[in-house]
Amino acid sequence: MQTKELLTVLISELVDFPAEVVVEEFDGDFGEIFQVKLNKEDIGKVVGKKGKTVSALRQLFKSIARKSGKSFELEIVE
Repeated sequence: MQTKELLTVLISELVDFPAEVVVEEFDGDFGEIFQVKLNKEDIGKVVGKKGKTVSALRQLFKSIARKSGKSFELEIVE
């Protein structure tokens, strides 16, 4: 399973509107950038209290990216 697919599956499990989860992948100057578009009501669920959920997702995917010699950035948008 590729990073984009895994990220889509994990985030879809956290939200109330999984059909509206869209993950776009871009090549940045320093590595891969993943932009996650969500329903406005689901943003708080993905960010979590004090940003803990999104921080855990970022940490997980950064460690996956490091093993392949890449870098990773995650952005949440409406």
